[in-house]
Amino acid sequence: MFRREWLPLVSLLVVLALVLGACAPAATPTPAPPGAATPTPPPAEATPTTPPPPPAEPVTFIFGRGGDSVSLDPAVETDGESFRVTGQILEPLFQYEDGGTVPIPALATDYSVSDDGMVWTVNLREGVKFHDGTDFNADAVVFNFERQWKTDHPLHFESEAYSYWEWMWFGFDDDSIITGVEAVDDHTVEFTLSEALAPLWANLAMDMFAISSPTAMEQYGEEYGTPSAGAVGTGPFKFV
Repeated sequence: MFRREWLPLVSLLVVLALVLGACAPAATPTPAPPGAATPTPPPAEATPTTPPPPPAEPVTFIFGRGGDSVSLDPAVETDGESFRVTGQILEPLFQYEDGGTVPIPALATDYSVSDDGMVWTVNLREGVKFHDGTDFNADAVVFNFERQWKTDHPLHFESEAYSYWEWMWFGFDDDSIITGVEAVDDHTVEFTLSEALAPLWANLAMDMFAISSPTAMEQYGEEYGTPSAGAVGTGPFKFV
């Protein structure tokens, strides 16, 4: 028969059992023996793949400007809208740095000047071709400069004004401060002056002295620069 006086003792034993059970350390998983295979989790359900977008259609860049080009022959024009386009098609010997007025190499790599400042020797890039396949070389440079300078040149037309040549070099023929443009070799041109001209380097970087393909100028004659002929140079864009 269970005696009432044992009840406190039994209650104490139950409480001690619960406390000891809560304080017991957690069971540590038994490591797998060496060489045992690691269980592989079940494969995740495949997610449908989104197909790649179709190729983008050609994009036409539309650029608004103040007016159309008068001509694409920079030698005979004076308006900025013409030069804005010819500057993408044609390149001069030097060009102005981005956002500045310091000349940097373009179709020329460098230059040297004689002690008296009368002879400028310009070294040209090699391996360059005009858009029509004509080689860019010293003869092409001489052709371009003589065409503006000499009034008896077959491509110096009376119907066209070479205003910048007259302004920058003080006149044509014997009036010009440039008295000679000579091809020393395929990639060297020598400019001879009647007197020293400090800004010659900067003048050569101007748009109107960019170099056109002699082949194209001879082919189109007086039509060179018009919509039917366009311009042919060595620049990043080709007239089509």
